Amino acid sequence: MPKVSVIIPIYNVENYLEKCIKSLISQSLTDLEIILVDDGSTDSSSVICDKYSILDSRIVVIHKKNGGLVSARKTGLKIAKGDYIGFVDGDDYIDERMYEDLLSYISKNGVDVVNSGFLIDESSIQMKNIDTADGSLITENIKKYILDVSSRQLVPPSIWAKLYKRDVIIKCYNNVPDEQSYGEDLVCLLTCLCEGIKIKTIEKAYYHYVTRMDSISNSRSYCDFYKESSLLLSVEKILKRYGLFDELKVYLEENMLFRMSKILEMKLKNPFAVQKYTVKNIELLYNKKIILYGAGTVGKDYYAELSRNKKVDLVSWVDINYKSKKLDCRSIDSPDIVMSENFDYILIAVIDRDMAEMIKYHLIQKGIESEKIIWHEPVLLAKKH
Repeated sequence: MPKVSVIIPIYNVENYLEKCIKSLISQSLTDLEIILVDDGSTDSSSVICDKYSILDSRIVVIHKKNGGLVSARKTGLKIAKGDYIGFVDGDDYIDERMYEDLLSYISKNGVDVVNSGFLIDESSIQMKNIDTADGSLITENIKKYILDVSSRQLVPPSIWAKLYKRDVIIKCYNNVPDEQSYGEDLVCLLTCLCEGIKIKTIEKAYYHYVTRMDSISNSRSYCDFYKESSLLLSVEKILKRYGLFDELKVYLEENMLFRMSKILEMKLKNPFAVQKYTVKNIELLYNKKIILYGAGTVGKDYYAELSRNKKVDLVSWVDINYKSKKLDCRSIDSPDIVMSENFDYILIAVIDRDMAEMIKYHLIQKGIESEKIIWHEPVLLAKKH
């Protein structure tokens, strides 16, 4: 019996599939079952699957009628023999030691799921090494790691870049509707948290996520509003099933408003069209000369608010990456300009406290008085509590 079964749903990824399969064949963990689920591909993907099944006896191929991503994964789960289950998408690939390291970690630490970092087109997304679910803080975990948009997403909902105990993933993934092509991994993670399982993240990134403009996750249209509504209904059903809906309803509504606003912002292609964050204690800035530091999401929202307020004198807008921050409405300056500007306060516009502290430290090193540097945690306009 293999220790780990890896399920790869495949649909028309002929240009990526061989690299994906080779990364699994070359795993340092040899006690592996590789399940290739060809979900009715119309390109040469099915031929590639059959070719590699001849070359490696650990490979099992299933050819099925097209039924979508969830259906393909469930088909693989039905025949998987491993004590632990992993997933890799057919257009992605993984590092050689991924499953050996994840298996070792999950076995030694007595957790149900281990989550690792990943790389998007070779840009590493590292995770913090923290416990996320211990079975006794179910609602807190759901709020913090799925619904609360003001917290950093410490456990991405993606089903890949994780290793699951067999019974956990089979129970939780069966809660995902077959037609849930959008947000199916979030539905699975939510069920895991509702079950009170223990998830542990490790910092190292093993999984290589390849961006394709024609993939489901990168297909953008006004249908995204319908997709988000459908996802909301699935999440609502699960929370009701576990008796958690009434307690988490406000957080769910807030989360959905935030997600909808992000879609609207992308569609309008206007960075100031939808304001998500507002300046806390803005009255402290009245009749003052202000330098705004930061031109990311929070910075753009702050600029939109401050530039409309006649009581605030916005003298400059700076960012460490000022060369790449190009906006039609106003130029972004180098932070070095603060040494020559006449101002009362520098307002730091970032969401992360650690980043704010680092910016403040560098400003003080330049000779700026600490009393002239302001940072408050950005306030979400969607907040109801």
